[in-house]
Amino acid sequence: MRARVGQGTVPNGILVPQAAVSRDPRGRASVLVANAKDELEKRDVVADNPVGQNWLVTSGLKPGDRVVVEGLISAREGQKVKVVPAGSKPEAQGPAASEKSGGN
Repeated sequence: MRARVGQGTVPNGILVPQAAVSRDPRGRASVLVANAKDELEKRDVVADNPVGQNWLVTSGLKPGDRVVVEGLISAREGQKVKVVPAGSKPEAQGPAASEKSGGN
């Protein structure tokens, strides 16, 4: 006998590219977000379930948060960034934050 079971819906879940999520030695997840002053701040998140090439973030982000998805190697907390849509070419090298809005 076979059964096909669909996964449920997470009302406040936000999908974030796996590359944007960092983990400390204990496995705790965090991301860098651009705040209202376009400065980077570290945000602890709950990202326990992979969905394709993304993590399903169930806590720590809200719709409209701008998550750094490119340029993470040179990104540092407190750094000023220019926010551009994910996948576009920034004018200068450096971290790029993109708007990630809720839903799954």
